[in-house]
Amino acid sequence: AYEGATYSKEVEIEVIDPRIPESLSVREAIDSEDGETLLVRGVVASSLVVQSGFLLIDESGVIAVRVASSDSLKGRSLGDEVIVSGERAHYKPGTNIVGNSCLNEASIELNLHGNNSYSTSSFEEADVATLASYPVSVDHTAVGYKVKASLKKVATSYFTNYYVTDGTNDIQFYAASGAQYAWLDEYLEKEIDMELVLCNWNKKTAYRAMLISIQAEGSEKVINDLYFR
Repeated sequence: AYEGATYSKEVEIEVIDPRIPESLSVREAIDSEDGETLLVRGVVASSLVVQSGFLLIDESGVIAVRVASSDSLKGRSLGDEVIVSGERAHYKPGTNIVGNSCLNEASIELNLHGNNSYSTSSFEEADVATLASYPVSVDHTAVGYKVKASLKKVATSYFTNYYVTDGTNDIQFYAASGAQYAWLDEYLEKEIDMELVLCNWNKKTAYRAMLISIQAEGSEKVINDLYFR
């Protein structure tokens, strides 16, 4: 209606559901043999760091998705529900080093979108001392951990590193440069709640940490969105 004139028209809208292929849960993917090509469904939960990709999470588990090309992340958002195709792998194993559990050379076959919250039902509560003790000969990279600890920053003329610490035990965050975690500066030396995974993408003799989210008391959860900004 506008200035005394009215107009109406009926239209018919047909909504067609996308063809959703049969896919595996994240736990089923984790339990699959290396070398198998899999279709896996879950939520894009947080960004990887250094490696192009994201953590795929559902109610059953957590797995890193290392995409074939960073271009495949364009137009994607944290919270998207996706079906990805990729090779089940342990990236860069070595002598007494199992490598990083992942879907390698992956692509997004179907994006169901949605602003979905990722499930933490498979996450385990852990302390820094326990996580720091895990040997890289055993795969601990396909587990989400809930940790209450502090953050530490070590800056020199040559490097800047960030650590999760309990005051005695430290685990370094995996990063190409300190700038990738510079957004954590406001949380330094505070006891905070973190969600993280352990990672070993390049044959280190100890696991590094990769942050999923961080939450200070009285504040909202902040998710690592490095490659989704």
